[in-house]
Amino acid sequence: LVISKVKPTSWWVGVNNQQFDREARVIGLDFPEFILVAGYLMCAYPQLERTPQKLLFEEALRARFLSLPNKPTIFAADFNCAPRDIDWHPEAFTFCKKKFLNGSPPGCSINERVSRVRLINAFNGRDIWEHFYPASLNHMTQFSNARMKPLKGQRLDHIVCSPGMLDGTSPVQISDMLNFQNVAGGPGKSDHSLILARLNLHVSSTAIHSSFVTHTKIPRDEVAELCKIPKP
Repeated sequence: LVISKVKPTSWWVGVNNQQFDREARVIGLDFPEFILVAGYLMCAYPQLERTPQKLLFEEALRARFLSLPNKPTIFAADFNCAPRDIDWHPEAFTFCKKKFLNGSPPGCSINERVSRVRLINAFNGRDIWEHFYPASLNHMTQFSNARMKPLKGQRLDHIVCSPGMLDGTSPVQISDMLNFQNVAGGPGKSDHSLILARLNLHVSSTAIHSSFVTHTKIPRDEVAELCKIPKP
């Protein structure tokens, strides 16, 4: 779902592959200054059984990225992949290993990590959180056990962008990224936290995360209220 006060010049859904498009896991919007792609990438659940299908989906999505116009691109999604060793807390790994009958937990296999790199390299993407906070301990975005503390979760949700949006060479710049861990976990809440990147477009300020886009700054209390909306 993408909500925007600005109408895109065009938009699309899917990856031009009938095998995956029935699940509608990705949506792209083409704005005059940049492209926004949001999605949910397949999970290799359970016990990595869906890994081959997940890799095929990501290859189809990579082809879609390669076909897009050459302009600044933002990709916000639940990747269902932890790209670095520090993105899995040992307790989260152990919890998931037991949950999946002592098999390798989905999201941390070498094949999934390599596929993630190949996918975002299609537009020379850079992980925004790793850019601003390479050594941060407050980076976990999903808590397998709802009672698990934020520091003991895993980082599966990512916002990736073109390098020019981080180094000052593009008119569209990402100025910061936030992880609202306090609105995740516990009764009635999602097991994923809200991640938000701040986009500076000329004189306007845009907040982007993997669920919505808005051209106003969002106070923290309003973000918390949004996260209380029941799932459909």
